[in-house]
Amino acid sequence: VVDSVRVPVIVNDVPRPTDQLMTINMFFQDYLPRNENVKVNLNFSVGTGLPYGPRENNTEFRNFFRLKPYHRIDVGFSFQLWKAEWIKRKPNHPLRFAQNSWISLEAFNLLQISNQASVNWIKTLTNEEYALPNNLTGRRINVRLRIDF
Repeated sequence: VVDSVRVPVIVNDVPRPTDQLMTINMFFQDYLPRNENVKVNLNFSVGTGLPYGPRENNTEFRNFFRLKPYHRIDVGFSFQLWKAEWIKRKPNHPLRFAQNSWISLEAFNLLQISNQASVNWIKTLTNEEYALPNNLTGRRINVRLRIDF
């Protein structure tokens, strides 16, 4: 004889959706020797995976799995186009109305690491669910112009 009363599963140690154990970011920037108009920067980012689990109201396996750890390296080069102190040397410069201006070339995710952003849950005809990773973009090259007034 089986009792028809269902006891709800009590889960005490369910990680929160933002439960990331560790993130480390390091940013290094320096001028080139004998030329303070050129800067180089390096950025390192590392983080443990975020929790995820099956959709809907699944309290037993909620946030049971973790995404892959996140890591990337960025590098950038900046060249100063204009500084307000140069007005005496270059009175007709096109950027003379600005305080500073820089042009930068940056490579994000230099090593082209495939980091996961989330997962998409796909349900089959037999009512089984599979997690498909949703990856972030690979290497990106960025050109930036910054003008301070």
